[in-house]
Amino acid sequence: MAGDDARREQNGGRERERERELELELELELDLGAEWAGEDEKVGGARSMNRKVLAGVAIGMGACVAVTAPFLTPALRRHILPYVPATTSQLDDALALVASALRRSTARAALQPPPLPPPPPHTLIDLGSGDGRVTLGALQKFDVRELRRADGVELNAWLVWYSRLRAWRLGLRARSKFMRTDLWALDLQRYDVVVVFGVKEMMPDLERKLSTELKPHAAVVATRFALPTWRCAEKRGLAWLYYRSDQR
Repeated sequence: MAGDDARREQNGGRERERERELELELELELDLGAEWAGEDEKVGGARSMNRKVLAGVAIGMGACVAVTAPFLTPALRRHILPYVPATTSQLDDALALVASALRRSTARAALQPPPLPPPPPHTLIDLGSGDGRVTLGALQKFDVRELRRADGVELNAWLVWYSRLRAWRLGLRARSKFMRTDLWALDLQRYDVVVVFGVKEMMPDLERKLSTELKPHAAVVATRFALPTWRCAEKRGLAWLYYRSDQR
């Protein structure tokens, strides 16, 4: 009997030790599981943060492309006409030559035999109008009896919309039109004065276009670079005034 009791007690001790080992193993597994879960949360958080950063970068790059593309795409064309705003002195010189052209046109109309026709309704076009400062500056300088309307042609959509906004704010929308188109595709026949702030490489082709499309009495004001072969009627600084009727 005593031997049986000793064996039962011994077996019970072994079972309790086994149960304790199982409890320790379970606690270890739970601790490892919690640690791994924490690591997973960290990794998941890092991945989520990386995705947000990548999305922000993508949106920023897309916005950058949307804003800069209109400024860069003209460089892909045959002639590059970059957006370089006219300085105050360049604008003053150009408008002074426009004034000379308008005076000459009005004087010639007055010399016509009676009955005297009214002065021609002068119209102006700025090729590569940028932010509209030349077009709107001309309309501010000359009233409707001297300059009926002035238009601008520009490839950059942002600058076209900005020019239209400025025209509206200045109360000049009825006398102006800003077009988003290629200047080489525009027919210049209906304009009396053409203004261009050009680049050297485009001037020979532009001269040929002017020779073909302009009316005999039309005037051209070229700023920064002169036309290569046309005879200049007047010069102020880096601005040249030409008349179509003076050319061959």
